[in-house]
This record gives sequence, C-alpha cells and structure tokens, in this order.
Amino acid sequence: MLALYATAFGLLLGIASGGSLRNLSKLRLRWEWLVVSLFVVQGAARGRLFGIVGSQTLGLAVWIAASAILVAVLLANWRQPGLAIAAIGMALNIDVVLLNSGMPVELGWVRDLNASVVGDAIGSSLGFYHLAGNMSILTWLADAMPLHVMGHWFFYSVGDVLLVVGVLIVILRGTLGSREQDPRKLA
Repeated sequence: MLALYATAFGLLLGIASGGSLRNLSKLRLRWEWLVVSLFVVQGAARGRLFGIVGSQTLGLAVWIAASAILVAVLLANWRQPGLAIAAIGMALNIDVVLLNSGMPVELGWVRDLNASVVGDAIGSSLGFYHLAGNMSILTWLADAMPLHVMGHWFFYSVGDVLLVVGVLIVILRGTLGSREQDPRKLA
C-alpha cells in the first residue's frame, strides 16, 4: 500500500513539475510486471493469507519469498536511480520480519494512543504485525513511525521509508524524462 501512495505522490509531483505520463511510459525495467505482481502477493500474504490459510507460518513464508524475489528484481534494475534504495529498504524489512516472525510495531513514539487505535493498526493484519516486546530483535527497524491517513493509523519502518524514497525517485525521474533529449528544455 505504501508503494502505491509513493507512486501516486511521485506522479502528481512529476506532472506538477512539468513531467508527463508519456515520459514515464518510456521507462524500461527488467521484469516490471513481476514487481507489481510481487507487491500484490506481499499484501495478500501480509493480511488475508494469514486468515484464509489459518497459518501464520505459511503467510510469513509467502511474504518472505515474495519480498526476497522483489529485492532481487529491484537489484537487477540497479542502474535505474532509486531502485537500489528501494531494495535496501525491502531487505531491511525482510531482516526484521525474519528475526521476529512478523513485523513488530514499536509504540515508543505514540504511547498515548488508545487501545482501539493500536488494534486498528495491528489487528487488520491477522498476525503479521505484533507489538514489540522485550524479546523483539532490531526494534529500531520495526514499524515505529506513526502516520494518520484517512481516519486510520499506520506505522512505518526505516525500510518502508527507504522503499518510498526509492519509488519516488523512480516515478519522479520517469515522469520528468531525459531533459537533455528535449531541446526546448535546454534553452
């Protein structure tokens, strides 16, 4: 979901800066269809797959596999500015999820939130997210940065921020295109 918001924001910013969707259509990535597919699989594994299958282990395994393949695909496109940053963010998320059997949510910044807000943010994942505790590892990489969007609280990690920055760079540069090729932009 976060990558979708970053894409939308990048499109708006790019177009507002004089870019176009036509320029973005010229952007070439290896296995671009796989990137989109893997983000969908990640979302399903993180939320619904946990509940449908009834197995946190299977949902977690699917999320980790999709995420690892996504990192590989992003790194295969490392020459595209932003994708290496996105791959690092994704890799950091994989690390913390692997070590904690899910994504811990660190409420250190928002201790004053009431239980219903925390339940809304964590409960919808059906087990992927859990409150960080004394046994949690690498909590500085956990979802700890709160954001209130459209009536719901979301928590983001360092990896999420890097993923967003990487996606923003790709979309923004893609919409702006290569200004060197347009003689009108040089004058």
